[in-house]
Amino acid sequence: MSGILSTIASVIDLMNHFEDALINFRFNKCLEYLSDIEEQLVLLPDEEKLLGKGKICRSLRNEYKLQKVRISSKVLRLLNECIIVDHGIVKVAKTLTGYIRCEDKIIVDSIALDDLLALAVSCDVIEEYMDKLVESVWVNLFTMLWKEKKTQIPNITSTSVYAEIIFVSGNKNALISKDSEQARAADLFELIGHVINFLWSDVFNGNHEISSQFGKRLFSEPYRFVAELTETISLHMPKNESELVYFKKSLEEPCKLLQTKLVSFLGLKELGGTLNISAEALTNHIDNLVSIFSYIRRRDILKHAREIVTGDYHNTMVASGDVLDDELSTAGDIGDPRALLDQSGSMAIQKLKFDSCQVSLASCRLLKFVHEVMLQAIHASTDVANVLFHSARDCIELFLIIVPTKFVDTIETVPRMGAVFFNDCLYIAHNVVLISHRYRLMMSQRATATTASGSVDEKAQALSGVVSFIDFIPRLRKIAERVMQAHIASQQSVLREMVRRIKITPDLDSQATPKRANIIAESFKMAGKLKNSLLHRGTLEGRQGLSLSQSLLKKSTGSGDDPTGGEDDGEDDDSPANNENRAGILLAHLERLSTQWLGVLQEDFYGRLMGTLVENVFQEAMKPVLAAECITATAASEIYRIFKVLQRSR
Repeated sequence: MSGILSTIASVIDLMNHFEDALINFRFNKCLEYLSDIEEQLVLLPDEEKLLGKGKICRSLRNEYKLQKVRISSKVLRLLNECIIVDHGIVKVAKTLTGYIRCEDKIIVDSIALDDLLALAVSCDVIEEYMDKLVESVWVNLFTMLWKEKKTQIPNITSTSVYAEIIFVSGNKNALISKDSEQARAADLFELIGHVINFLWSDVFNGNHEISSQFGKRLFSEPYRFVAELTETISLHMPKNESELVYFKKSLEEPCKLLQTKLVSFLGLKELGGTLNISAEALTNHIDNLVSIFSYIRRRDILKHAREIVTGDYHNTMVASGDVLDDELSTAGDIGDPRALLDQSGSMAIQKLKFDSCQVSLASCRLLKFVHEVMLQAIHASTDVANVLFHSARDCIELFLIIVPTKFVDTIETVPRMGAVFFNDCLYIAHNVVLISHRYRLMMSQRATATTASGSVDEKAQALSGVVSFIDFIPRLRKIAERVMQAHIASQQSVLREMVRRIKITPDLDSQATPKRANIIAESFKMAGKLKNSLLHRGTLEGRQGLSLSQSLLKKSTGSGDDPTGGEDDGEDDDSPANNENRAGILLAHLERLSTQWLGVLQEDFYGRLMGTLVENVFQEAMKPVLAAECITATAASEIYRIFKVLQRSR
């Protein structure tokens, strides 16, 4: 028992000495006292024994833990006082002396920053402090350098007791211009190198153990410092391959120097295996700039193409054939006959016999973009040209995949948009022929030209043999025909149902004949005039066709806008009023269909299409007459008169 009491007294004395040393900032003594206290506590009874569970032993052990926390907290507060990181600035007090704000005390004996960092290692709080320091440096220095577009100049001050680095703007009014973006990447790496130098020499004082702790956190999540540096190179990558040589040359030396500092100062080589980071990540990235450039250009090309085809698909323009001769501004000329006349005089119309029609702005923009990409491919190196060529092909693939899927409801249900999509497919098919011919020829000319060494570029020769977009034509035609045939079949079905509801009976009796025949004759006379108006482009008769169908539609009652008559309109009722109503609905439907396709489809195709539909209407109307077993004399006379009126109306 006497031994236990003696140990307890020794522990209490050591704790008092620890408190005195901690108050006076004698940290080395504090560590010695803590070590002695730990040795004395081992001599006390175990916590499992009765005496060890007592209040005194338990209190001493708890007090020992609190003293460790207190010295750790004091060390962290003093480190925060020594190293102050703010926006664009780092201030380092290498020696603490005099009044200390965080402790509200005056220090007589100076405290070195190196000793505080060593204490942090001894107290197992170095990781906690490095987490905070890395976050501060990342937010206030590295992120600032990445985002700031003004020229930054580092001002560094370093003495035996104080060090400081401040980044100031060189010219507040001169933002980095677009032409100097590549030079900015090299400047950025140099500025980051200044920060790494300052941390190594003035903060960590060349201590590899401490700097490795900083580097371990900087290279891992969420900062991924090395990955951010390589992404920065990609971000500043030039758009044209011709500038890539200068860009690579400007970055080689800064990247090499920065990588050396990361390896030497922050232990990148030792940490690389653990964090799965190559010690030569930056220089390897510079060596592979050509392939990285190709990947980035492909990514940007496909992103822009996707934006084009996923945009508004309802806007249209007048297309004349070759997309290079077509202007997007013709979207404002739709419906103007003079604009159509001007377009018809274009030389592009004579190329492969493409008649003017309306296409979507998206298809024209996409084809113009394909031309831009192919022009870049012609002037690029063979490896990059190969990537650009396949990217251009993928732009058309995106149209074939996205447009019929994203706008399927509009294309399949609206006749006008179905016609626009039909035209788009034909327009693209027409232009891929021109594109293939143009750029295969240019690529062949480039391949036959000898290089500086006098040899022939075999890769360019191989590429010129496969530069083609012709294989898209069957797919484009198939999709276009499927969409248009679906619309035609749908309209034929609707028109057949409308004709069926018009009661044309060849066995007219003499009493019902006059009034009924006059109504049918009037309906077919209007249909004849409508046929002429549908086939006559933009003339006065075309406008009269709409007014005729509208006047006939106004006579109908109770049928609304349903082209088939909506609800049951009395199919078994053969009264002349119902027949007049049904005929008016049919004529109005043809007129509305005409307004959907007139001026949208190519003129010849529109004429054949509408002529076929109108002819189908007349053939359907004649079926009851042709199928009748007998026709009364009165009915024959009236049918003859009806179709004679129809013949005169052409």
